Amino acid sequence: VGTGAIGLLLLLLLQCGGGGGQPCSNRCLYGIYFVVTLAVFFHCSLFFHWDEWDVLFRLQNEGFATVLKPHNEHFIPLFFLIYWLESLVFSDHYFLFTALNAAIHALNTVLFIRLLQRLTPPNLMPKFGVYQAIGLLYLLNVVHVEVLQWAFEISIACSQTLLWLCCHQALNFVTDGKW
Repeated sequence: VGTGAIGLLLLLLLQCGGGGGQPCSNRCLYGIYFVVTLAVFFHCSLFFHWDEWDVLFRLQNEGFATVLKPHNEHFIPLFFLIYWLESLVFSDHYFLFTALNAAIHALNTVLFIRLLQRLTPPNLMPKFGVYQAIGLLYLLNVVHVEVLQWAFEISIACSQTLLWLCCHQALNFVTDGKW
């Protein structure tokens, strides 16, 4: 499945760009990366794992107050807020929790390669496909396996999103003097 997904990705990336070195649109890249993320990393798990049960139990019994309590000596209210909102929306549908992680990971991949494009001087711009290949390496890197297969790790995916958005904003400030 993974090899087929990578082949599909490469074919779509070439079609999506329209040839002539034109980059894919953000929507096109996002859609392709999301499908590939699901194809490569998705596993069929119907059950929550490890700490997920404890936190979900506390969220169900104590509600929003759980967000402001430490867990295993860690005070992570932003993460618990996201997880609480997920539990309200998705209930006990584990697939939806992990699909959201995949969606955020695809977004992170697009943000990452767009940042690389912005950092590359115009006279050093590589040929079409180089950024998409770098994005593919980021997308399929084994570092992301746990983040994508364990719903509880949405905090890491969201942290990566904040990192890439901050990098884009910092670059805006450095280049334009605007936030």
